[in-house]
Amino acid sequence: MSSMLPGACLRKFNELELYFCYGCHYDEPTSTFYNSTVKRITLCQDYAIRLWGGDLTEGSDNSEIIIPSLYWSNAYEFFADVKPPFFKTYEVIITNNPNADCFDTAQYMFNVTGFLVLLLALLLSIQ
Repeated sequence: MSSMLPGACLRKFNELELYFCYGCHYDEPTSTFYNSTVKRITLCQDYAIRLWGGDLTEGSDNSEIIIPSLYWSNAYEFFADVKPPFFKTYEVIITNNPNADCFDTAQYMFNVTGFLVLLLALLLSIQ
């Protein structure tokens, strides 16, 4: 990942960071499928959109994230080429099925972290 982003940006993109840390994430077992013929990671469409920065079928030039468009014309090509460590032989699919077991905890974790920071600030301001 450090070859794709300058050092100052490495911690700025939470979804990308979680994607590269997928293998250690507590939700990995529920969104990974493996048998003798199929190896698959399933990403929720909402998560893929957040990571890509917009429409999955277009370049990311219309978003805050511009770098991927230099190498991939859309998010599907990106996810086909860029895989989390230890999952290089897996196919990455994107689903919008609300009942699917798919990786989408990045937004939840960000919301929880934001809430806890806000709560801490509120508690400190009361004292």
